[in-house]
Amino acid sequence: MLKKCGFTLIEIMISLSLSGVAVLATTSLLASTTTSLYKLDQVSRLQAELNTLASVLYEDIRNMGYDALALQRLTDTSLASSPFSSRAEVAAFTGEASLSCILFTHDINQDGQLNTHSPNERRGYRLRNGALEVRIGGRGCREAGWQDLNASDFIHITQLHFDVHRNRSIVISLSAKLAQDDTIQRTITIEVPIKNAHI
Repeated sequence: MLKKCGFTLIEIMISLSLSGVAVLATTSLLASTTTSLYKLDQVSRLQAELNTLASVLYEDIRNMGYDALALQRLTDTSLASSPFSSRAEVAAFTGEASLSCILFTHDINQDGQLNTHSPNERRGYRLRNGALEVRIGGRGCREAGWQDLNASDFIHITQLHFDVHRNRSIVISLSAKLAQDDTIQRTITIEVPIKNAHI
């Protein structure tokens, strides 16, 4: 009597079906993982961009009112009063949310003079059309000619809010979403102590 070898047609069909299911499950898992990794990368990039913008705001605003000659002005009456103020002017560009623009001064080059040329010591930031803008040439909150700090084709700034606390600190709330996927959003809130506040 001959001994049977190999597989029956039914066994081969079952094994092919199970293999097909395994390949489909693996493909689906791979696609899902790729999508998740892409979203995670986009969230990380958005968070990194917000952190960079918040750091720029923090470093600049905390020096509000700085005057390199402040101590000399106290003892030397021949020196004029300080042209630098530790008070911020908070307003908004037309059509934007209130308190989304801040104007201030500080002595960047440490000469005790308020320079209106490079470096312009009349500083400021504002929200306009989904961009965080930096003040150029001492322009006011409602004037054109400011410069974008973020790439609006990558992120869209949805909120910028400056809340002044008794002229000793400023709480900044900055929110953004991805330009390509507005379901990915992040918000940063930081408090900036004003080092040169008059108590």
